[in-house]
Amino acid sequence: LNGFVCFTVPFALAAWWRRRPAFHRRAMMMTAVSLMGAGIARIPVLGDLPYFGDVVPTLFVLAFCVQDWRTTGRLHPVYAWGLPLFVAMEVLSQYLVGQQPAWWVAAARWMIGA
Repeated sequence: LNGFVCFTVPFALAAWWRRRPAFHRRAMMMTAVSLMGAGIARIPVLGDLPYFGDVVPTLFVLAFCVQDWRTTGRLHPVYAWGLPLFVAMEVLSQYLVGQQPAWWVAAARWMIGA
């Protein structure tokens, strides 16, 4: 769910904003960063560290925000909205994996057709 939302939403927005280069570029960066977790999880040493695959992409987005702030003197709206939503999805996914509430297990089974 996290990968789907954190990839699909910025990708769709980037497609929508393709004629607005500043918005498009930042949305594509958020899209690319959302894919990092799967790659990090496959690194033998790093993949075993808890939350490492979630923390590193978030740190990249935070670095993008800092770089944007330093170069333009303000935080672009894509990052201003994207970073909190990105972090919220990470927290929500960790909650769902850790607690496994019954409603989520039923919804997940429905989504995969089990």
